[in-house]
Amino acid sequence: MVAVRSSTGLVDDLDRFALALESLDLRTASIRHKRSDSTRDQLVRTVRSYVMPRLVDPATPLCVVFAGPTGSGKSTLVNSVSGHEFADTGPIRPTTTEPIVLTSKTNAEHFARVGGVDCLVAVGAAQIFNSVALIDTPDIDSTETEHRVIAEKLIDNADVVVFVTSPLRYADLIPWEVLRRAVSRGAPVINVLNRYTSSSSGAYVDFRRRLAKEGLASEVIRIPEHHLDVDARSVPSLAVKELARRLVGVARNRDEYSQDVLDRVLASTLAQTSDLIESVKDDRRWLDDRETEIRSGFANAAEEIDLAAVLEDLTFDFPHQASARRKRQWLRNAPSDIDVTERIVALVETDVRSRGLIDDDLQTMVARAIPGWHDYARRVAEEIGSAHQGLAQAVLIAASLGGRDREMESFVIGPTSDQLVTRVRRELISRIQVVYTHGGERLVDRLAAEAGDPQSGDLDDRMALVVARSHFADA
Repeated sequence: MVAVRSSTGLVDDLDRFALALESLDLRTASIRHKRSDSTRDQLVRTVRSYVMPRLVDPATPLCVVFAGPTGSGKSTLVNSVSGHEFADTGPIRPTTTEPIVLTSKTNAEHFARVGGVDCLVAVGAAQIFNSVALIDTPDIDSTETEHRVIAEKLIDNADVVVFVTSPLRYADLIPWEVLRRAVSRGAPVINVLNRYTSSSSGAYVDFRRRLAKEGLASEVIRIPEHHLDVDARSVPSLAVKELARRLVGVARNRDEYSQDVLDRVLASTLAQTSDLIESVKDDRRWLDDRETEIRSGFANAAEEIDLAAVLEDLTFDFPHQASARRKRQWLRNAPSDIDVTERIVALVETDVRSRGLIDDDLQTMVARAIPGWHDYARRVAEEIGSAHQGLAQAVLIAASLGGRDREMESFVIGPTSDQLVTRVRRELISRIQVVYTHGGERLVDRLAAEAGDPQSGDLDDRMALVVARSHFADA
C-alpha cells in the first residue's frame, strides 16, 4: 500500500498532479460514451478537497458521511447516534435538502463548506465531535439531480461512509452506483440495513449476497424498525448501539485511522489515475484509427465510384457490322453534344455526403473540377484532327466513364483511341481524387475538432513524483 509522508513537497506535487488531471482533453471519451470526465472530476476533487487538506492539517476531525436512498432513515440515525435532534425527519421525502454537519463549536467554521459544498452547521457538546463530524446528506435518488451531485461531492470528501438503506430500497439501482463510487474511492464503508423487521431476513441475506458479488465488504449492521411518534426524530440509543460503537472506535483512534484512510484514498487515486491514463491512450489509438479509416476510405473512393451510372439513358446507336456507307451516314447524324458534367457533380456530391461530409466549400470544388475535365476532353479531341470533333469528344467522354464500344471508338477516333480514352479517364479520376482527398481531410479536421486531442501530457510524470514522495510498504 502507499504510506503517505506529510510534507510540503508532496502537497506541491499533488497540486501539480491535480492540474495535470484537470488539463486532460476528454472529448474523445465523450464521443465514445465513456464516463472519463466524471472519473477525472472525482479524482481532482479527492486530491484537492481531501488529500491535500489532510496533509496540510492532519488534526482535522474525520468526516463521517451518511448517504442513502429516499426514506432510508439517514437523518433519524444521525440524530440517534449523536444524541441530539439536529436533522429534520418526516414523511415527506426527501427531507434533507441541504447537508447538515454536526460537529464541535471549535470546528464549526471549518465545516461550513465541505468538498466545495455549502453546509448547515450544528454544534454539539458530545466528546465525539472533537474527533468526528457527522454529515447528513440529501437523498441520492432524489428527483432533484442536484441532491445526488451534492451527496457525491460529500462522499468524495469522506473518511467514512455510512451507507444507509432499508429492506424496501436496498436493491435500487442509483444507490448501488453511489455505493460503488464510495468504495472505489478507498474510504471505508459501513453498510446499514435500517428499519429491519422479523420479515426482513430475506432482504438482509440478499443484500449481503449482492455486496459479496460486487466484491464489497458484506458486513451489514441491522437496525430494527421502531414505531415512533409522528414528531419523533430519533430511535432509542440501544437500537443504534453497534453503529455508535463503530463510530466511537473511529473517534478514539482518530490519528491512526486518519493516516490509514489517507493512505488508502491516495493509493486508490493513483490506481484510478493509471487506469484513466490507459483510457486516454486507448482514446488516442481509437482516434488515430478513425482518421486512418477516413483517409483510406476517401483515398479509394474515386476508383470505386460508379461513373458509368451517368450514362444510363445515353446511347450513340452505332451501326455495328454495317457497311462503310451506313457508318458514314451515321457519322454525319450522330450526337455530338454529350455534356454529363451536372450528373457527375451530383454523383460525386451524393457519394461524398454518404461518407459523412458535404459543405459549401466542397460543393464549389466539385462544381469547378468536373467542368474543367469536360474542357480537357475537348482539348484531347482537338488533337485527333477529326472533322467530327464534337463527336470525338462525346465518344471520349462516354468511353472514359465506362461506356466502352471499341469498334465505335476506332471508327471515330482512330488507332490511338485506347491511349486517348485512358488519358481522359485518368484526368477525371485525378480531379475527383483531389476532391475526395480534400473531403477526407475536412472530415478528419471536423472529427479532430469534436474529439479534441487525447493525450496524457505530463500526467505520468506528475504521478511518478507523487509516488516518489510517498513510499510503498507491506500491507
